[in-house]
Amino acid sequence: MIYMNRKLFIFIYLFMQLQFSFAQRKTIDLNDEKWFFHKGELGGIWEVLRPINPIFQVKWTEISLPHTYNTTDILDSEKEYYQGVVWYKVKINLNEILKEDRYFLRFENIGNYADIYIDTEKIGCYNSVYTPLELEITDKLREKSFYLTLRVDNSRRLKLPPSDLNDYYLSGGILGNLKLLVKPKVHYESLIVQTDYNLQNKRAYCKVIPKIINDVDTSLFYSQFVISSLNDSLINKFNSNINEFDLKLNQLWSPNNPKLFKFEAQLISKKTNVIIDKVEKIIGFKKIELRENNFFLNGKRVLIKGVSRHSDQFLAGAAEKDVYVEREFNMIKSMGANFIRLGHYPASSKILQICDSLGIMVWEEISWSRSGYSGGDQRIFLLNQLKSMIYNHSYNVSIIAWGLGNELDMKWKESSISNIDKTNNLLKEFIDTTKKFDSTRFTSIRRFEKINNNVDLYSPSLWPGWYSNNYTDYKRLIENNIKKYSNFFHAEWGASSIYTRHSENPYIHLMKIDSTLNGEEIVGAFLNGGGFKRPSKDGDWSETYQCDLIDWILKEQLNLSNFTGSAYWAFKDFPTPLRPNNPIPYMNLKGLTTRDLQKKDAFYVFQSYWATKPMVRIYSHTWKNRWGSKNEKKMIKVYSNCDSVELFKDGVLIGVKKRDIKKFPCSGLFWNVKLRNKSDNLFKAVGYKNGVVVHDEVLFHYVIKDWGVPNDLVCKIEKDQLKMKVIDSKGKFCLDADNFIMIESLDKKNIQNKGVINFSNKAQLINGCLNYQLKSNDDHFKVTVFLEDNIILKHIN
Repeated sequence: MIYMNRKLFIFIYLFMQLQFSFAQRKTIDLNDEKWFFHKGELGGIWEVLRPINPIFQVKWTEISLPHTYNTTDILDSEKEYYQGVVWYKVKINLNEILKEDRYFLRFENIGNYADIYIDTEKIGCYNSVYTPLELEITDKLREKSFYLTLRVDNSRRLKLPPSDLNDYYLSGGILGNLKLLVKPKVHYESLIVQTDYNLQNKRAYCKVIPKIINDVDTSLFYSQFVISSLNDSLINKFNSNINEFDLKLNQLWSPNNPKLFKFEAQLISKKTNVIIDKVEKIIGFKKIELRENNFFLNGKRVLIKGVSRHSDQFLAGAAEKDVYVEREFNMIKSMGANFIRLGHYPASSKILQICDSLGIMVWEEISWSRSGYSGGDQRIFLLNQLKSMIYNHSYNVSIIAWGLGNELDMKWKESSISNIDKTNNLLKEFIDTTKKFDSTRFTSIRRFEKINNNVDLYSPSLWPGWYSNNYTDYKRLIENNIKKYSNFFHAEWGASSIYTRHSENPYIHLMKIDSTLNGEEIVGAFLNGGGFKRPSKDGDWSETYQCDLIDWILKEQLNLSNFTGSAYWAFKDFPTPLRPNNPIPYMNLKGLTTRDLQKKDAFYVFQSYWATKPMVRIYSHTWKNRWGSKNEKKMIKVYSNCDSVELFKDGVLIGVKKRDIKKFPCSGLFWNVKLRNKSDNLFKAVGYKNGVVVHDEVLFHYVIKDWGVPNDLVCKIEKDQLKMKVIDSKGKFCLDADNFIMIESLDKKNIQNKGVINFSNKAQLINGCLNYQLKSNDDHFKVTVFLEDNIILKHIN
């Protein structure tokens, strides 16, 4: 009997091994292969596959993926960034090619179009822009070693998104991960998983749409669906004769508790009962609702506390590296945000996986932005992109809204009524398509008023305190829009600032802002000249003003009733072709961090309102020199979420204050203090919350303001920095100067433009000075400072 049991055990073990041996998919990462890149057009594929040799006068550069060829030229102030053809090639060596397997290339994102070759044969095209493409190459693999070549082109395409009017670059390259997928001969071609939750009966619902590869008899197979915890504890199994099923569950996904589960679809042979393919997704369950302009998650009202972002990275451009994306989103979470708007195009699967795991709700949108209806090709393109976005990301529990467009009514040129109507009709088709495939999420759009009654979430373009009005008008303007739109959401707001620029009086040029306006952004208001008086044109772009605006608006948002929430624009500074005259040219500077993720003080303002972990931050660690008249009292501001805060100066207690979110600024945590003249002043803040004590220190040097207007420039090179500051006619340092500086070099390679203040050869001064990072100090530099009525040149050897 024991002998028989042993045989039975061995049979069961071998059977289980057989089951899983048939279900193994393989993924080969092609990112780190030895890729080569050529900028410019070539004669054709034969010219690409010639051996790399100087004789052929074709320059190839070794690179790794993801890669964009617009990393640096997007910030070049002397010429336009490259939009055109490039070539990529790589030699792939496989260990084996098995007849029972099928082989696919998966392109996550290419900017924007590509012809794809294996050896000399063109096997397909990528034209989906921002959405993935899977291309089968099984019949093309004749040898284990072969060349994969891509001819990539980011040239402008008339009538097809994305529009060149957008406030971001249309970067070219292989922008996402590229993988070789090895699948069983019979496998799932696609798998759509959608989840929902019923609060009344406390049951979780799951809808599954599996599609088996279409060249086999699907009646020979059935599916089994398995839901388990992330540690593989089985929760339930369902057979494929039920593609919609429910289960008793009380563990819901939320920003405070992002509970996730494994979902596995198993494709099983009816004849052998063997698993021949399986696909795993990470899912979660939630319930979202809108009730009278309030957002409810799992039956409880939640204020949407959001930010926005573009896919851009310091030193990498649009070819973001996963490790830095994770760092950025962890910063967003630590700030206390529970939502992000991913504009203005579909996101990578990696970003959505991060949002799922961190508990960050998502608005993801298609790339229809700043253009109306342009014809049938546009309709087909956008419809395919919308379907791809929903198909590929429907299982991501973090997504709460499918965005259908952005600023479609911006009249750069006078739009005809017929175009507005056609745009509206196309949006209605997109709404119907979205609801047909996913009725569990909201549809949303920003700035196209004609469609506002048809979408679930609608945002006009309101920028009080920056492109229009004063920020103190915020509550009145928002309340007016809440009355106007029952589905109101504030999708963009904010102010620009230059990292480390501070001001003793950021309102000196803002005394006559018109508060009778309706707060809406007018086309061209972002330009730094012309038109009516507004902070974006007449303000000082200091962190001081940005912090005040954010502080006021966050205070008002907490006190608004029937308010869904908002998304600040944007989390970090990003490059744009539309802003050549900004203090850092070609950079949108509204970020809470710099492009390289240095935190501006505004980050801590958000944290003081949104974060639950106790924090305290004195404004500002990067403001080394305060200035004013002798014995003048200066405001010391402390941002904190603690119940009470003590402030010390040079070790002496100045006072204790309780936090009151109805007070401004800093929820009442500010003190007016005399600083010692021409001396250092050490401040320490101590915060108390629920038995936890946190503290922060900052040292201010106080300077008597006795300088005149900028008259000259002082330059010197110290180690690898070119240090510059402006002085008046008496040689006194002008701490409040904001003149433009331009740096030129005999060796163009020494000029670096990376979108941050110390790597910009043209930029405004930061409180009268600027330190420029050099590649080499063994060169001749020419520095130009543009004064009020004079231009001064300095030559530095």
